[in-house]
Amino acid sequence: MKLYVLNRKVILAVTIVLIAFLVYQGVQYFKINKYGFRLIEEKTISEINSNVKIFKHKKTGARLIHIDNDDENKVFSINFRTPPTDNTGVAHIIEHSVFCGSRKYPLKDPFVELNKGSLNTYLNAATAPDYTMYPCASVNEKELRNLMDVYLDAVFYPNFYQNPEVFRQEGWHYELKDEKSILNYQGVVYNEMQGVYSTPSNYLLRNILNSLFPNTVYSKDSGGDPLAIPNLSSKEFLEYHQKYYHPSNSFIYLYGDLNLSQTLRYLNKEYLRNFSQKKIASKIPLEPTFTEKKYFIGSYPSNKGESTDNKTYISRNYVLGENQNQELTWAFQILNLVLDNNSSPLKEALNFADIGENISSFYEPSIQQPILGIVVENAKEYDQQRFERIVESSLTKMVDEGIEPELIKSAINQVEISLREESLNAGRGINYNMKVMSSWLYDHDPSLFLEYEETLEKIKSEIPNKYFENLIKTYLLENKHQSQVIVKPDPYLLDKNKIKVAERLTKITESLSEADVDEILNLNEKLKSWQVKPDEKETVAKIPKISLRDIRTPQKPEMLKKSIEETNVLHHPFETGELVYLDFYFDASKVPQEKISYLYLLAQLLGKVDTKGLSQEELKEKIKMHTGGIGCEVRAFTDYKDKNVFYPKFIISAKVLESNLPEVFKILSEIGTSNFKETKNLATEIKKVKLTSQNLALESGERLAIKRCLSYFNPGEAYNELGGLSFNHFITQTAEGLSTRENEIRANLQEVSKLIFNKQGLLISITCDKDKYKSVSDTLPDYLKSLNNKQTKANLFKFKMVKKNEGIISPVQVQHVIQGNNFKNLGYEYHGSMKVLENIIDTEYLWNRVRMQGGAYGARASFSSTGDFILFSYRDPNLSKTLEVFKELPKFIEGFKVTDNEINKYIIGAISDLDRPLSPYEQSRLSAMNHLVNCSYKDVQENRKQILDTNEKKIRELVPLLKKVLEDDYHCIVGNEKVIKDNQEYFGQIMNINL
Repeated sequence: MKLYVLNRKVILAVTIVLIAFLVYQGVQYFKINKYGFRLIEEKTISEINSNVKIFKHKKTGARLIHIDNDDENKVFSINFRTPPTDNTGVAHIIEHSVFCGSRKYPLKDPFVELNKGSLNTYLNAATAPDYTMYPCASVNEKELRNLMDVYLDAVFYPNFYQNPEVFRQEGWHYELKDEKSILNYQGVVYNEMQGVYSTPSNYLLRNILNSLFPNTVYSKDSGGDPLAIPNLSSKEFLEYHQKYYHPSNSFIYLYGDLNLSQTLRYLNKEYLRNFSQKKIASKIPLEPTFTEKKYFIGSYPSNKGESTDNKTYISRNYVLGENQNQELTWAFQILNLVLDNNSSPLKEALNFADIGENISSFYEPSIQQPILGIVVENAKEYDQQRFERIVESSLTKMVDEGIEPELIKSAINQVEISLREESLNAGRGINYNMKVMSSWLYDHDPSLFLEYEETLEKIKSEIPNKYFENLIKTYLLENKHQSQVIVKPDPYLLDKNKIKVAERLTKITESLSEADVDEILNLNEKLKSWQVKPDEKETVAKIPKISLRDIRTPQKPEMLKKSIEETNVLHHPFETGELVYLDFYFDASKVPQEKISYLYLLAQLLGKVDTKGLSQEELKEKIKMHTGGIGCEVRAFTDYKDKNVFYPKFIISAKVLESNLPEVFKILSEIGTSNFKETKNLATEIKKVKLTSQNLALESGERLAIKRCLSYFNPGEAYNELGGLSFNHFITQTAEGLSTRENEIRANLQEVSKLIFNKQGLLISITCDKDKYKSVSDTLPDYLKSLNNKQTKANLFKFKMVKKNEGIISPVQVQHVIQGNNFKNLGYEYHGSMKVLENIIDTEYLWNRVRMQGGAYGARASFSSTGDFILFSYRDPNLSKTLEVFKELPKFIEGFKVTDNEINKYIIGAISDLDRPLSPYEQSRLSAMNHLVNCSYKDVQENRKQILDTNEKKIRELVPLLKKVLEDDYHCIVGNEKVIKDNQEYFGQIMNINL
């Protein structure tokens, strides 16, 4: 009887618990489903430590996913399928244009207003080949809701239906100076894409996509071809938005620690319930499989007067099924790394045949039909048939003889470390958005590429069964859906395109009646009037705002100063999973000034040449097998308080699993014995460095120009500039002089290597938790014992500060315009209020004058604690006009009126940059840099306090500084040959980028 009573009590208790649980679940279900959404699926994904819920909006069919975890950096993104039908770039122009005012926020640019004064951690939009994404992020949930509202109102209710000036500003319009002038094209996207259509890599990619997908969206440039952009009419622009920007065609992404119920309720109430479901034909069609390989020939712009020999790009490309095959996608991530390994039979054969200066492979899984390509750069045009034969025979050899197990193991190691590191990334919520879209967009499981452990284990288990060999056989050798593309240099390509445009515009100009001319001039005037007219204060006030009270007080990052074997160590005790990050700051002051260029070359060569105990192939394989990568860089750090003092460092960085620490220190010891006097592959590696330098000069011309300008007035930056345009010239001369100066080059590299690998002056920065630190401290001493420990005198560096004002010619269609000075040289000191002024200059002046009115893709200002002040524009159709805008800045700030209350938004924007979330490694690098330049945490906090205490008076006090720094007129411009030569009065010297 007692047993029966006891059992009854237990049953009753269990029943109560079960009922309570079911009631709770019912409440949760009701909460979620009552806001118009239906929960489709819910699951836990251990790889990203998240619970994933997938919904569908009942009324509109809008899709929604929430990746729920404890990450405070919350993300919202709305994405639309936007398949291009031509090369006019309509999807790209809409991406820009939706942020030029909307129903609730009828400002000229709500996006910029948000940038002025929000605590966003990410604020952007992007046009992919087949979809457009609008992501934003914040650690503050109230702020994220504000951002969401501006974004949603922008995409669903843009003002460009009522305001045609938006299309004309962001897309294109005819520009006419007066009745007697020839028409010209102008527009932000038009000018942006002129910058994009300047690099060999872009021309190669476009030709690859055209060759593989002639009948689908991927043969069209969603960004827009400058030759085709002016074919887009405003009517077609509006029709495209009407068709695709509807909830039924949307994919809504939520990430992080946010209130889901409130968010769903908001989405439904404020936006989605106002629409009905609509059938939208946006599905991306598949390209039918080829019956035979295709051959394509294209060209890219090169510098006039330079040889076009050995500058052809050749690529072999394959379509690899559809991307919903998770296993195949991960398998090809690994196989791509195998093929790209210098020890792979493919690269060995191509290198031995001396085809080109650099061989690489790439894998693109984020489109509906993934592609893999094998690319050779700077080849001879007639080598295309030999390239084709070697690719075929090498792949066949890999199938017949098998792939070395070590190659596969090292590739898997790289993939696994990359995945572990991704989970530490402060911006992982944005990265996951793109991963989700790479399957969701094509109606597959949105979590497909967030899960990987089980698939990777399956792949590993199949390796002994010739898994990767069979992949090569099936998807490469027996695959008919492939192409071979060659892209040749053409020094006259830009001229040919300009002639096409000029002929078209001349024809249109000649056909214009007097009334047509008046109408164009009137339209231009209307556009300018709209651009210069400030928004009403009442309109600006509609943008949701937060207050200074919403700014969080940051925590002091922990950094422990220690010593191992009498060497200074900084330990950053962050949780980094299984990874350990190592940074070795070697003292580079021992390298004399005339050898600094060799120091930059050394940084590019270490780990890629023979050492005392290993061949370069063996060394590269060990690096890939046992580490997540080893990198080198050279940088001079200018003292926080004394602009004339700088500390040159040679930095070696490694990321490694704790279990591989003993091996990584052996590898680092080997790298320290690099044998430059005898290594056989030096010429090949130097040619690769030259090619990398040339590509960087083309793709990041603004960075070269900024470095160059800074070198005119800052000695530390003069040191750093030896790794910029100066290095571009040095490496070209070095590569060309190998046949006559080889012994000299080898001796110089050996000398600087010996000077660098010295324990004296070394600082080591270690990022990992305290348990892993013990593993480091136990294994590090052996490496330290392998270094020289000889006192060597530091060099005194004397850089001449000369106002060169250089014009640098590059095969581009737009300019990068830079002007600057060092205000400490003029007697001023750095103050936190400069960061607030920087925000004002960016958003109130340069955005309006250089971007909106001038048509440049972007423009920024920068104040640094070392005293450097820089103004720069990029992808800018102008030169003299932009320099004139820079010159007028002090007058604008002098007349800029703002109340102390209104200035709060600029303070918030400045603090937002300062408080951006960082990964553990990013934070440790920042802390180490502050340590090196003698910037204490107290200094950091004082700077922060000065930002928060900024008022209108402080901003006004900086006007004399602005006048002074701009009076000296230091400037440097990278740009189009004709534009630079037409403005040669601005330059002390004109030169070419070496390509």
